[in-house]
Amino acid sequence: MSGEGALFGCRALRIASTVAAAQFTVLGLGYAVWSWVRYGLPEYGADLACPFLFVPVAAAVAGTLQAVFLTGPAVLAGQYLAGRLPGPGALWRLLPLPLVAGAVAGLLCRDQGPYLPDFGVVWACVMALGLLPVLAAGALGIRAAEKGVRR
Repeated sequence: MSGEGALFGCRALRIASTVAAAQFTVLGLGYAVWSWVRYGLPEYGADLACPFLFVPVAAAVAGTLQAVFLTGPAVLAGQYLAGRLPGPGALWRLLPLPLVAGAVAGLLCRDQGPYLPDFGVVWACVMALGLLPVLAAGALGIRAAEKGVRR
C-alpha cells in the first residue's frame, strides 16, 4: 500500500472515491442551475453565493461518506468475489452493490417518520448513487489489469 490509508490503497477504490465526489459535485451544481432556471436569479448576494460556497463543501462531505459507507465496501466485496468465483468478473463486481445499498438504506430508514419515503424508494436512490462509482471502478480496474498496471 506504500504508506496510503487502507481505504484508498487500492486503485479501484481511489477511482470509485473520485467518481463519487465528482458525481455529487455535478448533482449539486445541476441543482443550482435548475433552481436558477426555475426561479430566476436570486435578488441578494448571499443567495447567489450559497451554491458556490455550500455546494462544494456539501459535495465533498457527501462524496466521502458515499465512498466510505457504500462504494468502498461494494468495490472490495466485488473484487473479492470476482477473484474467487468463476464466471464474468463484471457480474461479480456488481453483485454486492444491492446488498450494501440495502444496509445503508436500512440505516437511513431505521427511524422512519411520517414524512420520510419508504425503504424501497431510499434503497433505489442509494443504488442509483452507487452504481456509477462501482461501474467506473470495475471498468477501469479491468482495463488496468489487462495492461498489467498494479492495482
